[in-house]
Amino acid sequence: MDNCTSHKELLLGLNLGHEYAFEQVFKLHFGEICYFVEKLTGSPFVAEDIVATIFLKLWEKKPEFESLQKLKAYLFIVSRNASLDYLRAKRLHDHLHKNIRYTNSTFENGIERKIVRSEAFYLIYAEIKNLPRQVREIIRLSFVDGLSVPEIVNKLGLAYQTVQNQKSKGIKLLRKAIIKDNLISPLCL
Repeated sequence: MDNCTSHKELLLGLNLGHEYAFEQVFKLHFGEICYFVEKLTGSPFVAEDIVATIFLKLWEKKPEFESLQKLKAYLFIVSRNASLDYLRAKRLHDHLHKNIRYTNSTFENGIERKIVRSEAFYLIYAEIKNLPRQVREIIRLSFVDGLSVPEIVNKLGLAYQTVQNQKSKGIKLLRKAIIKDNLISPLCL
């Protein structure tokens, strides 16, 4: 049998869905298509998976081809498209994975920062309770309630300078207590 006859028989057998013809086409083109896909994807394992899937779809769909050249062109086009789909999906996966890692580290840093901040505020509030009554009230109004010195003067009916002095005294006492008890690093104050 000459080559032309065997090609026609192979194509006819493939178009009719004969398993033997499919096996011959698989043996004839699998290695070549794998090499092509590997060059696109950079992975022999991915290439084999993609090409095996292409041949599986070829067997399941059983498209008809006019010639072996058109079959070969079909295999190369489908494998190129599948490789590009793989690369797009991989790029998206890598991008998402990178974002997830960044988000997790940012989230963890944010949570840790909030925990440390909460603990620091708790310790400071505990020390505020130990201040003398008037100093405690002025510190609370200033730092907890966010009132300005003139607003505190109006609220408590004290002289402006008294509020300023008591506020300064409260800050000094808090610093001293916090440093003495080693509650917060002196560098933070």
